[in-house]
Amino acid sequence: MHQINIEHLKNIFFAITLSLALAKIDLILGVDSSDIKDRVNYLKYVIHIDYLLQSIKYNSELVFFEPLFLCVVYVFNIICLTPLYTINAIVFVSATVAFLMLLQKGSVNFFWSLVIFLFPWFLVSYLMNLRQGLAIGVFLIGWFLFSGKQRIFILLLTPLIHYSFYFILISLLIIKLLATLRINPRLTVLLSLATGISQGFMVFYLSPYLVPDQLSGLYTDIGAYFGMGFIFWAVIFLTFFIQNNDFIKTHLFPIFGIGNYLGAVIIFSPFSRVLQNIVVFVLIAGFSLNG
Repeated sequence: MHQINIEHLKNIFFAITLSLALAKIDLILGVDSSDIKDRVNYLKYVIHIDYLLQSIKYNSELVFFEPLFLCVVYVFNIICLTPLYTINAIVFVSATVAFLMLLQKGSVNFFWSLVIFLFPWFLVSYLMNLRQGLAIGVFLIGWFLFSGKQRIFILLLTPLIHYSFYFILISLLIIKLLATLRINPRLTVLLSLATGISQGFMVFYLSPYLVPDQLSGLYTDIGAYFGMGFIFWAVIFLTFFIQNNDFIKTHLFPIFGIGNYLGAVIIFSPFSRVLQNIVVFVLIAGFSLNG
C-alpha cells in the first residue's frame, strides 16, 4: 500500500486555494467581472464560440488564429453552462498548473506563493490574458511531466493556444542548435541578446502581415517598455549571468529567454508578452540562487 505524501497533498491544496482566489477575484475585490481588463472580450469569445469556429474553418491562416484555444473554450462552454463559469474554469485550471509546478518543481513554500500571487507579470497572464495563461499551463505540463517525443508534441501545441509561443519554440530550437555545436552555455546566454535583436527586427517588419488580429496597432509602438521594466529584467539577467556554470547550465532556458527579451524589446516593445511565458521558470531559477 502506497504511503500518502502529505507534502504533495499540501501543495495541491495550496495551488487550488490560490487558483480559486484568482478565478473569483471579482468577488474578493467586490467588483464586477466586466471591470477586469479584457474580460468582456473573452466573454464575447465564449458567447460567439460557434461563429468563431466556423469563421476559421476554411481560413488558410488557421495556424495564426489560435484554434486550440477556441476548441478548449468550446468544450468548457458545454461543461460549465454559462460564459462566466467558462472563463473562471479556464483561469482556475491554468493557474492551478502554474502554482503546482512552482510548489512541486520549484520548492516554493506557501508564503512565497502568496508573494508570487501578487507579482504583476504572473497575475496578468492568468487573470487577463487567458489564452496566454492556458498556453503556459500546457507548456508547463509538457516540460515537467513528459519527455522525448511526447514533450515535443505537447510543446508544439502551445502556439495554437497563444501565438507568442512561436518565439519560445524558436528560442528552444536555438538553444538546442548551440548545444549541438557545443557552444559554451555562458556564450549562449550572451548570444541570446543578439537573437533577441534579430527577432525584434523581424517581428517589427513582419507583424502587420503575420498576425494582424493580435498585433494590429502595436507594431509601431517602439521602445514603450524601454524603462524601469527593462532595467528590472536587466538586473535579473546580470544576477543570473554571474552565477556559476552549473547554475547557468541548469537554468539556461529562462536566462536565454530574459536575454532574448532584452534584445528584442528595444526594437519591438510588445515582445515583452513573450517574457511572461517563462516567468515560472525565472522564479524557479531565482529560488534556487545561493545566498
